[in-house]
Amino acid sequence: MENICNKHCSRDCRDCQETFSSVSQLALENQNFKKEINNTNQRIEQLQQKLTHLKKQYSELSRTQSIQLPLAFLKTKSPKDYFMNLKLPSNFFSLLTEPEYSLSLLFQTGTFDSESLCSCGRAMSIRWKEGMEASFQCVCGKTKPLLEESFWKGLEMEQSKILAYLFLWTMDLRPREIANFLDISQNQSRKVSEKLRKVVGMHFLDSLPCFSGIVEIDESCFRSKGKSDQKWVFGLYERASKLVYMEVVPKRTAAQLLPIITKRCEPGTTIMSDQWAAYNQLEKAGFKHHIVNHSKYFLHPENPEIHTQHIEVSWCWAKYHIKKKNRQMTHLQEHLHEYCWKTQFRNNSKLHELGNTMKSLFEVLKNYSKSSLSKC
Repeated sequence: MENICNKHCSRDCRDCQETFSSVSQLALENQNFKKEINNTNQRIEQLQQKLTHLKKQYSELSRTQSIQLPLAFLKTKSPKDYFMNLKLPSNFFSLLTEPEYSLSLLFQTGTFDSESLCSCGRAMSIRWKEGMEASFQCVCGKTKPLLEESFWKGLEMEQSKILAYLFLWTMDLRPREIANFLDISQNQSRKVSEKLRKVVGMHFLDSLPCFSGIVEIDESCFRSKGKSDQKWVFGLYERASKLVYMEVVPKRTAAQLLPIITKRCEPGTTIMSDQWAAYNQLEKAGFKHHIVNHSKYFLHPENPEIHTQHIEVSWCWAKYHIKKKNRQMTHLQEHLHEYCWKTQFRNNSKLHELGNTMKSLFEVLKNYSKSSLSKC
């Protein structure tokens, strides 16, 4: 007690007893507190070891199988994985009107790139929040517009409206009609439509196979509004595949038409035509040639398979679709390529026709590259 209280030497000093008791209690609590700290540190170390083990397991599993993390987690931590794993609704209207679903479909079809490299050489990740445009961001701090290296560069189209534009364009609406639907400028809509037409046209030419079997050929005159200008177009229709090819020609002479036939048709192909004199040399060029005298009949009386009805019908549809969007016949060849490309997907079910056309359009945009199509 003498060490605690210098004023009292008596063991009966109550103040000294209470002070001593408090000090003893604090010392005991301090020891217990240190034990708890040590236990907590050990627990933290154990959890860190467990986390390291789990990360290693996740890394090993991710190389061998797909792991689905909660979408709510991916939405904030990994927008790329969120968009790529988001289940899309069967209701196409929701795809067109809900930005999240629109972006997801465009990412999942490869229409939008989900990866990009920064100028520093590192891989960039997608940055996105609800209500904002998606973009790329690098750990170095640099950012890049999502559409910087895509078909959409320079077209100033809102990401949320791109899917709707592709849908309406596939439905063959005119640029000004699409502009009214999406509340964008007509000039902007026209630029997008022109670029789509060029890219689709180049894809059509690159992927068009040589015609074989039975091929119908014919030529037709396309006239502008007011008939102030007219252009001749040569066309081929392959019956087996129902593929159509049309090309603007300056004249309908053999010198102009035969090179197109030999380029687009395999040797030995059976050609059906009318009596136009330019076709008289087809047999010498290595083709089987059957003629229909249109001044007397449209189907050969001895063989009803000898006719040019399919290419004749194709002229009607081509003029209908092209004239409603291009009455002055400017860039006619590009419009012909667009029409021929779209006719590949004709189907009795218009829903299937639309779906197949959209699917092919996604593939065209996915394969878009600076070295070829991007020169459009």
